[in-house]
Amino acid sequence: PTGLSNTVMDNALLDQFNTSSKAVWSSGWQMGAGFDPAFEGGDRRILYPFKFGEFSSGITGIEFQQPIIVGVDMTKDTRWIHYQIADSVQKICEDYKVDGASHPIHPTNFIMDTTGEGGGLFSIMSGRWSAAIQSCEFGGAAEKSQIYPDRPTTWNELYANRVTMLWYAMRRYIEGNQVRGLTHPATITELVARGKLMRGGKTAVLSKRDMGKSPDLADAAVICSEFLRRRGVPPAGKTGGVQMDSTAWNKVASKLNLDEDSYDFAEEIFA
Repeated sequence: PTGLSNTVMDNALLDQFNTSSKAVWSSGWQMGAGFDPAFEGGDRRILYPFKFGEFSSGITGIEFQQPIIVGVDMTKDTRWIHYQIADSVQKICEDYKVDGASHPIHPTNFIMDTTGEGGGLFSIMSGRWSAAIQSCEFGGAAEKSQIYPDRPTTWNELYANRVTMLWYAMRRYIEGNQVRGLTHPATITELVARGKLMRGGKTAVLSKRDMGKSPDLADAAVICSEFLRRRGVPPAGKTGGVQMDSTAWNKVASKLNLDEDSYDFAEEIFA
């Protein structure tokens, strides 16, 4: 059962919300991509393409495609490695194909990790490719913005830092049935392996040092889910849930307190 493991996510969670299924789109979709240059803690530069749009259920979500390891060859190109990475990523995005058809990834739908050395690469890419690309910072504190538009709880109240916030934001999109196409075995392994602990009354994910390995694939997938948040799409659908009318609830509660056999009435009211 979900919740028994001391990790941010587990396989039961991914299965429960059908993350491996194909998306069923209400109309069309667009291509996007999340990129983890992995300058710190790992040697894999992961570009994770994804489709995004409105599902047939009426909520907006993403469908992961297969991740791409971005390679460079310093024996053939002696330029600073950042320029090689920038050119390689841009070319992959511009030449990207789905089912044999060309579907370029537009700069406005591209988001990358800018933590540490990633900031310098972002500057190069935004200058050489487009200023429209987006940045995702894993360092610092969690935001003080509301998690859901109709609930007062903020990310900062629950999570110890920004990286924890980003990982749990992806979990909340999963719980909102907004993630599909998650079939890559190594990505799934990394997602379900990240542990958590309590720090100062808030949840925090284990550091890469404590994990013993950099979850580059999982971080790239998390960056993709952050793209949804940047587009103004809240977790758990377009509205993040329905706000209950407390007056109506109090009326029903009062009636139930007087009549123990009124459960059918309550079911009818809130159906």
